[in-house]
Amino acid sequence: MPNTELAARIHSELAHFPEHHDQRTPLAGLRVLRPGAPLTDGTCNAGTTLSVAGFAAYLSGHTIECDPYRGALAYTPGSRARRLGDAARDALGVTAVDADWLFAPARTRPRLLTALAQLADGADHITHPAAARRTPATVS
Repeated sequence: MPNTELAARIHSELAHFPEHHDQRTPLAGLRVLRPGAPLTDGTCNAGTTLSVAGFAAYLSGHTIECDPYRGALAYTPGSRARRLGDAARDALGVTAVDADWLFAPARTRPRLLTALAQLADGADHITHPAAARRTPATVS
């Protein structure tokens, strides 16, 4: 089952602080982001942005590290680092299909807000309007 509370928190971040959202990269502006480091009070680098996957990991207590060789990683104290997308999917409690959709770099903020609102309201998966359904390579 999706984590409704986490979906609602991500929705709130994207809606209220769009300057901290960039779907194209999991973490930009910093190499390492630790849990609890504020994104919105000016203490972080002014250019710090997160994708939906980055927000899911960050808001669920993961440290995010961008490794130039291994890509974006996430870990909690005492755990091994793993792919950010895997940690984010598990934290959100969504299927691989929904995670792929939510974490796609080309996804627009309005579409993400709609999907996150569905999950926050208790939907067990993301429902897309029939007109918006296309092959994965063309979905925006």
